[in-house]
Amino acid sequence: MEKNMPKTQTHCPSCGQSIIAEIEQLFDVGIDKSSKNRLLSGSANIITCPYCGFQGSASVPIVYHDPDKELLLTYFPPELGVSREEQEKEIGPLITRVFNELPKEKRKAYLFSPQTMLTLKSLVEKILEADGITKEMIEAQEKRSSLLQRLLSVSKESRINLIKDEDPLIDQDFFYLFTKILESAAISNDQSAIKQLEEIQEQLLDYSSYGNTLKKESIEFEEVGKLLQKYGKELSRTNVLDEVIQSKDDSRLRAFVRLARPAMDYMFFQMLSEKIEKARGEGRQRLKEIRDKLLDYTSEEDKVFQLRMDIARKNVDALLKVDNIEEIISSNPAIVDEFFIQELETQIENSRKTGDLEKSGQLSRIIKVVEKLATPPPEILFINELLDISNNGKKLRSRINEKRDLVNQDFIDLIDALIIKTKEALEGELANSTSAEIKEQKELLKRLRLIYQEALEISMEKAKEKGN
Repeated sequence: MEKNMPKTQTHCPSCGQSIIAEIEQLFDVGIDKSSKNRLLSGSANIITCPYCGFQGSASVPIVYHDPDKELLLTYFPPELGVSREEQEKEIGPLITRVFNELPKEKRKAYLFSPQTMLTLKSLVEKILEADGITKEMIEAQEKRSSLLQRLLSVSKESRINLIKDEDPLIDQDFFYLFTKILESAAISNDQSAIKQLEEIQEQLLDYSSYGNTLKKESIEFEEVGKLLQKYGKELSRTNVLDEVIQSKDDSRLRAFVRLARPAMDYMFFQMLSEKIEKARGEGRQRLKEIRDKLLDYTSEEDKVFQLRMDIARKNVDALLKVDNIEEIISSNPAIVDEFFIQELETQIENSRKTGDLEKSGQLSRIIKVVEKLATPPPEILFINELLDISNNGKKLRSRINEKRDLVNQDFIDLIDALIIKTKEALEGELANSTSAEIKEQKELLKRLRLIYQEALEISMEKAKEKGN
């Protein structure tokens, strides 16, 4: 559990004035699990100077301890200009506290040789490295983040050359990062950001090598999905095999593996081997190549699946050890995916079977936080509700009036933004769509305008009441 830090006298790094601030120097994960997150997120030791207005990190000596990983790190800011002897005098008591907090049986040799980090960055890298995140991985991610910022800052025309120049950086990890940022913009309903990100996404798919591959795979994925859907409940290994052997390229084979992996078991490959035995000449060679590729692709799919399940398991286990669950998930929304949810459900079921009520309760807390963060804002839920009744003017006005506390300028602006987005869609990407799609969007636009008109009138009534 996060503790209140003691008030300490320190100096403002900008003006040098003596100020009082909450300073944390010992980050002992064995005592306070959340201390690691505070250090890595940069939220610890933030000071505000009442004299010059400076706000930023205080330069203070730091000791980091993780008993599970046998990691004891020290960092002394070089800008403090303190001699080696003085550094040891200040760091020494912190290390002694670490030693004294540990039970005798856990006092190991690493405690007598703490590792000195010369920079705060190297300290963070060392901590992450112990978690399996290497310096190279961090640098690669920083480059991807930097590229994303550049794509957001240049013109539409300049982006094309930038995408082509940085093609090697635009990989699976880059698209994962991009998707999470797009999801974040959607959740916050930032229409301007959504429009820009969707425009960038289209260019990434058109002009990057990995984007081209994704675009092709997406088309294949959709077509294979339709092929499999036509069988409905009659879908079987035989159906899947018949469709697979008609595949014309590797993209289609990969799509079948992704969508029909459960059907590709031992019996499936036995059936394929029987077809190979009966075939002759080029046909036989082609089926052999399909079998070899399927074996490779299913092996890759299984490895990715197992890796993502392992990551999900580690993330769930880590959350079981902390108190600030909501803070951590909010800061790292990418950890919540279908594998994370599956692992949560599996662990809850197992804990109930074994009668581990404490663990079951902790897991339920995590689920509640995930559900809370995944729930759209009340304003969005309310607009969706109003869309269903918008053709009944009396009912619409009555419902808005019941929820008049939600009707403020932000709510009006949100509806206005949705109207603008729908109009732009009709004039832009939907211009060449089917008549049914255009009709649907026009109906949505009509309903949004009705809601906007009623909400605006009630907002004006509220303003008048307040004035009186």
